[in-house]
Amino acid sequence: MKNKALIIVLIVGLSIITISSIVFFTNVIFNRLHISIGTKESGKLVLDKNYKNKFDEINIKSKAGKIEIKSGDDEIRVVIHGDKDKTKVKEDDKSLNIESSTKACKGICFNHKVAKIEVYVPSDYAKKINIESNFGDIKVGNFKKADLIAKLDAGDIKVENIKNAKIKNHFGDVRINNSKKLDVKEDAGDVRIGIVKNIKVINKFGDIRIKEVNEYLDLNEKAGDIRIEKVNLTKSSKINNSLGDIKIESTNDIYINAKVDVGSTKVNKSNRKSDIELTITCKAGEIKVN
Repeated sequence: MKNKALIIVLIVGLSIITISSIVFFTNVIFNRLHISIGTKESGKLVLDKNYKNKFDEINIKSKAGKIEIKSGDDEIRVVIHGDKDKTKVKEDDKSLNIESSTKACKGICFNHKVAKIEVYVPSDYAKKINIESNFGDIKVGNFKKADLIAKLDAGDIKVENIKNAKIKNHFGDVRINNSKKLDVKEDAGDVRIGIVKNIKVINKFGDIRIKEVNEYLDLNEKAGDIRIEKVNLTKSSKINNSLGDIKIESTNDIYINAKVDVGSTKVNKSNRKSDIELTITCKAGEIKVN
């Protein structure tokens, strides 16, 4: 009886796999399901134009492709490789609006061509840069006076220097070398920060690593390690981790209130008389400070 039951289970399982495979390939054949295997940057130049207006906002929307914001001369220059019919650039007195899409993949596509957007901006630009990307990496250069708002569905973002940044990424890494104020929301990926004054991070899955915080921090990690080299707080701050270790190499003369549910805690150089308190909580992991 047991062998007969096992055979029935196997037959049912194989039947489900067979039917699923037939449905899958039928959708592919009749172009109801599209799968892209690998991407390739388009080599077709569709725009290379300079703009004298500095603009209050630079808005970029991309379906698939690489976006780079580079330091340029006095004028803003836009260079786009991609599909001319899928590219739109509009300007008014206040904003420069760039939209780029790609031809849809039909069936199974190998090395599907995606766009590349390069925007050269004066290094002293002190206005807003807004970026929305469905798929592709974003790279921003040295703009210590500008504000950045970036939303990514899938891709890495790397920023050299920015005044303020608000970043939301569903899948991919976030790397920022220098900033005054950061607000980062990450679903799945690592967060790497250099030197920052104020920082708030919510990360569901991935590590958080920070070189130096010089004013305030608020870190919330669901699953991953938190590593900070140097903390110099002027305001009371907090760190919370559900699953993973927390390690801070050095802090200024502050009160460190650390609690762990399952794991261990080792804290040195904590001043209970300090007006500034760093609260560290961890459900499962190790806490090490100083």
